[in-house]
Amino acid sequence: MGATRAERMALVRRTALEGMQIGTGSLPLPEGEGRGEGEQRDGLDRGSNTDLLATVEGLWCLDIVYIVNDSAPMPTIVQSCRIEKGHAALLARQAKRRHLEVSTLSSLYLKEKALEEEYPGIGFRDAASGREAHVLGHRVAVWEVVDVYREAKSIAKVAGHFRWPPALVRCALAFAKAFPTEIDQQRQAEVGA
Repeated sequence: MGATRAERMALVRRTALEGMQIGTGSLPLPEGEGRGEGEQRDGLDRGSNTDLLATVEGLWCLDIVYIVNDSAPMPTIVQSCRIEKGHAALLARQAKRRHLEVSTLSSLYLKEKALEEEYPGIGFRDAASGREAHVLGHRVAVWEVVDVYREAKSIAKVAGHFRWPPALVRCALAFAKAFPTEIDQQRQAEVGA
């Protein structure tokens, strides 16, 4: 006999608290609810007769979502989305390479893409401090633009120094103004000052 919905919900909560990856094939099914042949492919768990995963137009998604991190310094909210199976497998491989949870990498990618849309000309890359904001199409970090601006004290002089349009300098400075702590941390990690 299969587990009740309440028992499955308790299993989900207990598994999440133990730090396992929900939705990436590591969530065990409750006792008595086995998998048929071929139900697990591409690293995705397609458990039978559970409310944990649902299929919508060929996409696999979690059916139960709740807030995991509600700490005071940076409370987070849960946003759910659906992606195609092939992209889910790609995301899982990238997360594994970086030794991250899929949800952590998804959150990082989503945040960075939203910031790139908000600040055209700004992108993100790996650096000594982790992820670093930089000027797209150039090898210059935003903190470097800020350092040159502190010296030159003029957008036109900074634009001339880098041989960029002034709009690109303004965008980098706007990003730095919106996220001064992050930019300072990136600078300190690179130069140690």
